[in-house]
Amino acid sequence: MKEYNLEGFERGLFELGITLSEEQKTQFLQYYELLVEWNSFMNLTAITEFDQVITKHFLDSLSLVKVCDVAQAGRILDVGTGSGILAVAGVLLGAKRALGVDIDELSVKTAKENAKLNGVSDKTEFIAGNLTDKVSGRFNLVTANIVADVIMMLNEDILKFLSKDGIYIMSGIIDTRENDVLENLEGKFEVLEILRERGWTAIAAKPL
Repeated sequence: MKEYNLEGFERGLFELGITLSEEQKTQFLQYYELLVEWNSFMNLTAITEFDQVITKHFLDSLSLVKVCDVAQAGRILDVGTGSGILAVAGVLLGAKRALGVDIDELSVKTAKENAKLNGVSDKTEFIAGNLTDKVSGRFNLVTANIVADVIMMLNEDILKFLSKDGIYIMSGIIDTRENDVLENLEGKFEVLEILRERGWTAIAAKPL
C-alpha cells in the first residue's frame, strides 16, 4: 500500500472526537484504494481525489458516531449503499450486523468486495434492488448517504423500516439543499442534530 498524507483525516477525526486504531485507519485506506480501482471501470463516484474521499466518504460515514452509539445500534440498514462504506464502517465501529441495499448491481458487487477486504463479510449483507421490494423488518439505525432528491423521495418509506426508537442519518446533502430536506422531514421526523462540513450537511432524526 502506498503512503498517504493523513493530516486532514486526523484533523477530521479529532473534530469528531473519534479515535481509530492503526488497523482501522489501514482498513479505510484499503477501502480508498479499492474504490479508486473499481471506479476506473464502474463509475461509482465522481469523487476520487484522496482529500475529497476523506471528507465526503470517510468523515461523512464516521460522523454517525456523533449522534448515536453505533455499538448499541444492533442492526443497521444502509440505503443506497454504493460501495458499502457506511455499512462497513458501522460494523467496524461495533454494530452487530449491517444490510446495504442499492439499485445498482455493480455497486453491490463492490460493496461485497469491500466487506471482504475489511473482514466483515460475516456481519454484512448487500442486496440489489428497490428498497421496499427487497428489505423487510425494522432497524435501530438507518443511514442514507445519497443526494437530497433521493433522500426526500425515500423518507416516507424509511419510516417502515425504522424501529420506534431508531435513528435515521442522512448525509451527502449539499448545503444549498439542506432546507429542502428539513422541510421534507416535517411531520414525519424530529431532527436531533445537524452536522455541517465543507459545504455538505448530515442530518440525524428520529420518528415522531
